[in-house]
Amino acid sequence: MSLKRVLLRCGLQSQTIIKDCISSRVEEIVPWTGVKTFWSRGYKVQGNDVRTGNVLELEGKLYQVLKQEYTQGRARQLGNVHLVLKDLITGAQRLEKLRPSDTVEAVRLERKTLEFLYRDGQVLFLMDPETYEQISLDSDKIGRAAEFLEEGTEVKVAFHQSEPVSGTVSGPMAVTVTRTDFSVKGDTSAGERKGATTSSGAQLRVPANVGAGDTVLIDPDTGEYIRKA
Repeated sequence: MSLKRVLLRCGLQSQTIIKDCISSRVEEIVPWTGVKTFWSRGYKVQGNDVRTGNVLELEGKLYQVLKQEYTQGRARQLGNVHLVLKDLITGAQRLEKLRPSDTVEAVRLERKTLEFLYRDGQVLFLMDPETYEQISLDSDKIGRAAEFLEEGTEVKVAFHQSEPVSGTVSGPMAVTVTRTDFSVKGDTSAGERKGATTSSGAQLRVPANVGAGDTVLIDPDTGEYIRKA
């Protein structure tokens, strides 16, 4: 198939804007090694074009833009773009200041919804329900939610250059309580809290009226109880 037909199928009119075409679509039509490599490297954006939600590669690390704010400069001075960034591996946040004309590397991450299978120490094993392909992911790349994962829990995993870099669990997250600490007999008030253990072995505090066998909803980011399911 000619390059012109490939571009037309991608909704493009010239080769110079091929970076705006979905990579998987291009590779499906013409499996060029060059195109695949291009998408793995990412693309350049200027500071004033960075938006919340973008993923940037800085100093060899991947960061998601949590907040973007432009401040006007004084007199003839140009303004600055202030960014709040989150490291996709560690979750740590940092501040970055760019001039509008500065160029940074942005990347597009492939995202898939996988199912949790089991854990081996700090390593989690997940499966693609469509292809049955399995991957491993360090639990710290998911955060607190990793403690509460049960078999079949859906995890949204982001990939960069075919390698998993982070995972998230949409909230609220349903978990099963297998054991609770002793509570005063007859006390079922929702205001009282007691310790509980989930089927994954994670610990949390629940109201006195929650017992073994109950399914509860928690915040996957904090592990805090929300309500009964």
